Amino acid sequence: MKNSHTMNVLFYTTDLFAGRERLMPWRTVIEVAKVMQEQGHRVLIANGVGDCDHVKSYSFQGVLIQSVSKKLENLVWLTKTMEADALFVECKWRDALRGFAPLKEVTCKKFAYFTGGVYDLQSAMRLSLLCGLWNGKAYWMESLVPKHWLAKKLKHAAFDGVIGLTGFTADKAGEVGCPHVVTILPGKDSFEEIKSDESVVQKRGLKDKRFICFTGAPAPTRGAGLLLKAADEAEVADLRVVFLMRTDVGSDYANFDMAYKRMKHKDRVVIVKETLSREQLKAFFESAWYMALPFIVVPSEIPLTFFEIMSCGTPVLTFRNGGTSDYLKKGLLIADKSVKGLRVSLEKSWSDDALRAEKAESAKRMMNGHPTWETVAKEWMDLIK
Repeated sequence: MKNSHTMNVLFYTTDLFAGRERLMPWRTVIEVAKVMQEQGHRVLIANGVGDCDHVKSYSFQGVLIQSVSKKLENLVWLTKTMEADALFVECKWRDALRGFAPLKEVTCKKFAYFTGGVYDLQSAMRLSLLCGLWNGKAYWMESLVPKHWLAKKLKHAAFDGVIGLTGFTADKAGEVGCPHVVTILPGKDSFEEIKSDESVVQKRGLKDKRFICFTGAPAPTRGAGLLLKAADEAEVADLRVVFLMRTDVGSDYANFDMAYKRMKHKDRVVIVKETLSREQLKAFFESAWYMALPFIVVPSEIPLTFFEIMSCGTPVLTFRNGGTSDYLKKGLLIADKSVKGLRVSLEKSWSDDALRAEKAESAKRMMNGHPTWETVAKEWMDLIK
């Protein structure tokens, strides 16, 4: 029997598999759940998967993650069984096509939280042209489904409120009539306090050298292939671009490898596929002239790598993407979303020392004032008190 100050809190997310816990949007849910649990509340993350019989339930950093069917009727059953006092449910604009009607019978406090942002049709088209229609399908739907449909579905299911992970997304949700919208940014850890390990930087001959650095998986959305093409076309003889290639669950290197094979100036590129520690990553983030994160679309706001990089005082070369670039713009060099646009910005970033100093200072200042995970979790808890 729980005491009067303890709450049962249920989070619902989808497709959280082992190895994805530190990626967005799952990182936000896990970090908030951890703090709530530390405060004495009973917390469970329900993970909607296509085949829950083959995706095991497990614990991560003390938080239980239970696999369930994606049918919302099962979430209703779990909410009642757990006697939840509060329910947080992920949402996307395209969820308007499905709706949340089964959750209307859930009588506890319930909030929807956006996992992604606001997507434009041009970016979805560009992703499809570059990487095939299937890779752009979700973003076509996100951009084309009338946004007020989602607002109506959330109101019909009697949601108490909606959380946007950036002000840009929250503002759009409020404009179309979503109920009681608030902005709660993802949190930042103390990455800047990690002691750097320069062993790999030195091994690759990059110590005290100017270089642009990409980090991430080869997923088409991340734009690594575009960056290879832009680096190849840039009119900078001594350009050096380092690729720290991460292998996530389901990573496919086919497009990246093809782009690399077609390069005329392979000498401009250094590819690092070895697994790096956070200390080694930090050394690259600190040493880079700019980090390059050319997301064609940002699947989940905000990729936490931006925070880690900017907390090191390093600016980021990127494309314009909704709430991510809107929030971080002072520490970003934003390129037009094309190979040509990326090439032009590479050339500018390489030669303009004053701009780099300005962006670096802005990045550091912004991250110094960014909320921690504990602060963020308290904002989530304030919604259900």
